Amino acid sequence: MLSGERSRAGQTYLVRDVYFEPTLGHAPQRLADGLTTRTRQGRACLVETHRFNFLQAADASLAALEAGLHTALAVCPHVRFLTPLELAHAIEKRDPAWIEGRLRRRLAVWRVRLDEVPRFRRMARLSGLALPLAWLGRSA
Repeated sequence: MLSGERSRAGQTYLVRDVYFEPTLGHAPQRLADGLTTRTRQGRACLVETHRFNFLQAADASLAALEAGLHTALAVCPHVRFLTPLELAHAIEKRDPAWIEGRLRRRLAVWRVRLDEVPRFRRMARLSGLALPLAWLGRSA
């Protein structure tokens, strides 16, 4: 299941991919790290947290969330926030304010995603695919 994928019933999936559970010891830096990774991948950063964090140790968890958001804003000052419904609509409509449409930039982020596949970089070098992929990494 991928964010933006559609079910047979027509609903749009949004995959939460950055887990932040302060009660389980997740540090505020985890939010900034997740945002940095997703930005590099050209993906939305959907944070998942559960209410137990804010019931058991509410003050500490809220402080950790606030610190995490401040760290994320410091790392990525142009970050923008939207609701899940707004994100689903942007994906469905391929809204150019949120979805990159230029082919070269789309290929560049796919290259970043491929670099994160275990052993892909080594196989790309051995197969001769590394040079064309390096070209994609240039800024567009």
